[in-house]
Amino acid sequence: FKNIFREVTLFRSDLLKTLQHFDVLITPVAATSAKDHGTTYQECRDMTHCMVHSLSGWPVTVVPVGMSTDGLPIGLQIAAKPWEDHNCLALGALIENIMPRVPHPIL
Repeated sequence: FKNIFREVTLFRSDLLKTLQHFDVLITPVAATSAKDHGTTYQECRDMTHCMVHSLSGWPVTVVPVGMSTDGLPIGLQIAAKPWEDHNCLALGALIENIMPRVPHPIL
């Protein structure tokens, strides 16, 4: 486990250095729309956008911005640097206020 912790720490340090001049990082939540219930593990390669921040530990806000043709939600992920939660929350609220409401998916 010692090497894993070292790698994660180096990853976090590199990410912070790379994005030092930016307040937030905006990405899709996933490479595709939401997955059908129970299929996420089989299609985990589409979830790499989320995995970055699972490792980084940075605060993230997810905002629904649309629906796929299959009726599944499409989200926008806003990540802020450590201890900068207010930045991603404020931007997320702004985006929610200017985007049309996205209906809840039918489960």
